[in-house]
Amino acid sequence: MSFQDWVRMYPDVARDEDEVCPECGSPGVCCRLVGDSKKGLGFAVLWCRACKNGVRLSRVRFPVERRAPVFEFEDPGGAEGLDGINFLEAL
Repeated sequence: MSFQDWVRMYPDVARDEDEVCPECGSPGVCCRLVGDSKKGLGFAVLWCRACKNGVRLSRVRFPVERRAPVFEFEDPGGAEGLDGINFLEAL
């Protein structure tokens, strides 16, 4: 699968809709938003709990209706729990 497959699913995952991992086919792709919650802008991290593959998307707008948690830029909690994730690179 490609980086673009992850990009296409971003809006749905951020709204907490069930999505299937484009790498392994397992349900339960996670999303974390880091940025400025007032401006609704920052970066997103998407990853699969099962296979530990994921992506980092920079300069994204946060969906107005979302359930994904937003961590402010200065909040160190934004990086917690992301150890061991194999992040794919956009080429």
